[in-house]
Amino acid sequence: MRALLDTSASYAFASPSDQHHAEARAVFRRPGLQLVTTSIVVGETYTLLNDRHGYGMAMRWAEALHASALTEAVHLGASEEVQIWETLRAFAGVPLSYQDASLVVLGRLLHLNDIFTFDRDFRQAGMHVVPG
Repeated sequence: MRALLDTSASYAFASPSDQHHAEARAVFRRPGLQLVTTSIVVGETYTLLNDRHGYGMAMRWAEALHASALTEAVHLGASEEVQIWETLRAFAGVPLSYQDASLVVLGRLLHLNDIFTFDRDFRQAGMHVVPG
């Protein structure tokens, strides 16, 4: 299965104190799982880990993500940034962050509708949330 990776899931995987840690670990162990995210989400996850657990954990997580065959981080360009802002306007009533909108845009570009997240706002954007 190929799916988008949100900050809430990557943070839960890395942080033993997160309420979804065990569930995130279980999802990451699914056979055939391939995750794709944006560099924007990588930056947000790094920042959360750095703020809550310190530089060491945050940098180890970032290095492991970039070295992993399981995950891919995509850098979005100027045209995708325009699409991010259009997505935020289109879903004005949905509490999507800029980072969330970057995943909606990436999902459209890659024809992916599954997203590994613990945030339910993606459902309102028409995405299939994993775990359900």
